[in-house]
Amino acid sequence: MSGLSGCTGDLTTFGGDSPSLSEEFDCEYAERPAPNDHGGEQHVDPLSYPDPPDVSDDFAVRQFVKDHEEAYVRNETIDRYGADLRKHRFNVGDMKILGRDGSVAFVSLYYGTTTETDDSIGGDLSGGFGSGVTYAVDNFGAARADAGVGTDDRQVTGGIPSEDSESHPIEYGRLVACFDT
Repeated sequence: MSGLSGCTGDLTTFGGDSPSLSEEFDCEYAERPAPNDHGGEQHVDPLSYPDPPDVSDDFAVRQFVKDHEEAYVRNETIDRYGADLRKHRFNVGDMKILGRDGSVAFVSLYYGTTTETDDSIGGDLSGGFGSGVTYAVDNFGAARADAGVGTDDRQVTGGIPSEDSESHPIEYGRLVACFDT
């Protein structure tokens, strides 16, 4: 939970006139890595996605984004490596609420992962800090976009994800969760 402490700050608007998620996305197209069990001898268990947050509660929104991204990344890594995956760690570097635009909360999350596969046993673990995402969360659902640092076309090079247009989860991201409304 250390990545969640101290995450308060000035709440500013992100763009000022962003559409709601329900105006831009259709629940039919929500997509995220499923928490599949690949059978056999699996060393890393998939994670279930969190329940929808109370979007009026900043802490609940941050907790949702952290838990959702951790499940997203772990399940994606399991899909990629299957039973060859031996270890997976998710570490929050920094997280903040960028602001609110109407009922939509915008959250940036900077994190690192460490993975170990059958091929890397005895060698270096791959991963480290250097990944960032921006989420938009409202009562309808959650959208996610890769976030770059600066203007390097969504390339993550370290630091807090920037608030540039390329990392805007409604304009450039995709719906990853749709809540029953």
